[in-house]
Amino acid sequence: MSRSRPQDAFTLIELMIVVAIIGILASIASSEFYHMLMRARRAETVVMLDGIRTAEHAYMHEWEVYTSCVAQPPVVPGRTQVVFPATIFTSLDWNLLGWVPDSHVYGQYGVLAPTADTFIADGYTDIDGDSVLAHTQATQASKPQMITNNLTY
Repeated sequence: MSRSRPQDAFTLIELMIVVAIIGILASIASSEFYHMLMRARRAETVVMLDGIRTAEHAYMHEWEVYTSCVAQPPVVPGRTQVVFPATIFTSLDWNLLGWVPDSHVYGQYGVLAPTADTFIADGYTDIDGDSVLAHTQATQASKPQMITNNLTY
């Protein structure tokens, strides 16, 4: 009578199935990771516009008017961050407002004050480089919110 030995290893088919499953899961995860990365980078505009909005309210309390600021950087950045031209050492209108970002930015920011008691702050990004701009806006009465579709980066 012959005895069969218990199997001590995986077969090649079993290993190939495991590798295929891991490959499928990795492709799904990398796609989701890319979209999460884009959303995180686009979220910069909400944070920056909230800071601009706070600075505008402080400016209003001190000078009794809102102020306008030219859109900076001059061109909407693409996939890479760029230097925001206004710093604490420049004399641009952003310094009069009392707001400059701490570091490089993915977006372009501007403020329009059409009357003494209103302002509109806009942020634009194109972090996926497709030339379709994501637009976020804040006003004296509303916190920053996306104007464009949520899937626009």
